[in-house]
Amino acid sequence: MKRLSFLAELHLFDMSEKELFSGFKSWLTWLYVKRRMAFVFLSCLLVMWAVPQGLRWLLVQQLQHALKREVMVQAVQVHPLSLSLSVDGLSVKNAEGGEFVGWQRLTVDVSAQSFRQGVLVLDALTLQSPRVSVTHLGQGRFDFSDLLVSDKPESATGLSPFVLRKVSILDGRVSLDDQAFQRTHTLENFNFTLPMVSNVFGNNGVSLLPELSATLNGAPLHVFGGVQPLADMPDGALTLTLEALDVSGLQAYVPPTFPMRLVRGKLSADLTLSFSEVAGHKAWRLNGTTQLQDLVLHDADDRHLLSFKNLDLSLRPSDVLAGQLALSHVLLENPQADVRIQTDGQLNWAKAFPSQPEQNKPAAGQSAFAMHVDQFTLRGGVVAFADASVKPTVQTRITDMNAVFNNFSTQPGTQADLSLKANLGAAAPLNLQARLQLLNVTSFLDAKLQAKDVDLTRVSGYAQKYLGYPINQGKLSVEASYRIKDKQLQADNHVLIDRLTLGEQVPSPDAIDAPVPLGVTLLQNSNGQIDIDLPMSGAVDAPEFSYGGLIAQTLGNVLVKVVTAPVRAIGSLVGDDDKKD
Repeated sequence: MKRLSFLAELHLFDMSEKELFSGFKSWLTWLYVKRRMAFVFLSCLLVMWAVPQGLRWLLVQQLQHALKREVMVQAVQVHPLSLSLSVDGLSVKNAEGGEFVGWQRLTVDVSAQSFRQGVLVLDALTLQSPRVSVTHLGQGRFDFSDLLVSDKPESATGLSPFVLRKVSILDGRVSLDDQAFQRTHTLENFNFTLPMVSNVFGNNGVSLLPELSATLNGAPLHVFGGVQPLADMPDGALTLTLEALDVSGLQAYVPPTFPMRLVRGKLSADLTLSFSEVAGHKAWRLNGTTQLQDLVLHDADDRHLLSFKNLDLSLRPSDVLAGQLALSHVLLENPQADVRIQTDGQLNWAKAFPSQPEQNKPAAGQSAFAMHVDQFTLRGGVVAFADASVKPTVQTRITDMNAVFNNFSTQPGTQADLSLKANLGAAAPLNLQARLQLLNVTSFLDAKLQAKDVDLTRVSGYAQKYLGYPINQGKLSVEASYRIKDKQLQADNHVLIDRLTLGEQVPSPDAIDAPVPLGVTLLQNSNGQIDIDLPMSGAVDAPEFSYGGLIAQTLGNVLVKVVTAPVRAIGSLVGDDDKKD
C-alpha cells in the first residue's frame, strides 16, 4: 500500500512539472504576441501621426509654391476606417499680410465604391466656415490678379470620371474691399448645397439642384433651382429672392459726369430665370416681381429730382437675350417730382436726360430693346413746378395724381390709353383722357382735358412778363380737345376766366403794346367772366413745333384775344354806324 502511495505521488509530481513547463511556454508566447501587438499598435500610431504630418507638410509646400503666398495649416486628419480626410485651419496670406483665403475645416468622405468601380466616388465634400477677402486695386486689377497669369500652356485633358454625391459650404464669408471706389461689400452667412455633381452620366448629364443662401451687404439672398448643363439640350431654371438691398452704394460706380445722383433706395426681387437651347438657339426667360422702395434721385446740383415710396414691377416671361421685356403690371406709389425751369430757360429734366447723339442711336434694321406694359398705375403723385426764368418766379403744384396707362409699348404704331385725375394747386380738379402713341405722340393723339378753377395768381409772373401787369385775382377753367393724325394738329380750347383782376403796370421788355386793362374790361360779361373759344391747327412736324410752344401759343392766343378786344369793339361800333348810314 505504501508503494502504491509513493508511485501516485511521483506521478502527480511529474504531471505538475509538465503543466508548469507548458504554462511557462504559453506565458512566453503570450508575452511575445503582446509585444508584437504593441509594436504593431505603436507602428500604426506612428504611421497615423506621420502620414497626416507628412500630408500637412506636403500640402503647405505645394500651396506656397503654387500661390507664392504664405500658407498655414493647423492639422490634417486621416480616418482609414471611415475613409475620410479633413484639413483644419487653412489660411493663405495676401501680399499685405492679411488673410486672402481660409477655412475652419474641409472634409472629404470617400465611398468604398471607388475601389470596386474604378471611379472616384465621394459621399460628401464639406467646407466649414470658408473666408475670402479680396481687394480691388482699380482698373480691373485685384490683389490676386497675379494668380490669373500662367506661363504653362493650357492642357486639353478632361476631368477623370467622378461622382460627388453632395457638396456643402457652411457659414462662409466673402469680403470685397473696393479701394478704387472706397466701398466694402460683404457676402455673409454663406451656405451652399449641391446634392449631386458628376461627369459619368453620358450626354444627358445629371440634374443639378443647387441652393444658396446668404446676406449681401446685409440683405437676405436666396438662390435655388435645377439645371442640366451637360444635356444634349441644356436647360434649367434658377429662382432668386432678395430682400431690401440698399442700392445707394451703387452711386459710387456711376461716372461723375452722369447728371443724376442716387441718394437712397432699397431693392427687393423674386425672379425666376429659365434657360433652354433648341437647335442652337439660346433663350433666357425672366419672370417674377421686383420692388424698389424709398428711392430718392437728385440732379447734378444735388437738388431733389424724383422720389417715390414704392415701384412694383410684375414681369411676364421675357426673352432677355433677345432684348424683350414684358410687364403685366407696374405700380408707382407716391412719386414726387420737381420740374424746374432755370433762370437760363433750361429745364432741369433736360439736363438729367440729355438728348442721345445720332451715332448712339440704333441703325436702320438694327433690333432695339422692346418693352410692353399691360397696365401702369400711378397713385398719389405730386409734381412741384417752378419757373425761375420769369420774375416773380412761377410756382405751382399738381397733387393727388392718380393715373392708369393701358397697353404701353415700344412697338411702333401701338396705341395706349391714359386716364389721369389730379388737382392743380390747392383744389383745382384736373381730368385727362387720352389715346396716344406714347413714344411718338406727333403721329397720333386723341385727348380731352378739363381743368376747373385754377388760381391764376400762381402764374402772375407770366402775366407780368408778357402783359406787363401782375394778376391779383382770377380763376381759370379750361375744356380742351387735341387731335393729331398724319402729323396734323386740330385743337379746340374753351377758356373761362372768372374775376380776373390786374395789378399796377410793371415794366417788361417782353410785354405786348396794348391797353390790357381796357381789353379785360371789354371782354368781361356782366358776371365778371371772360368766355372765349380758341381753335388751333398746324403741322406738328414743322421745325418750330414743340409741345412747350403749343402751350405758349394757347396762352398767347388768350392774351391776344384780351388785348385786341378794344380794337374789335371799336370796329364793331364803326361797322354798326356804317350800316345805319
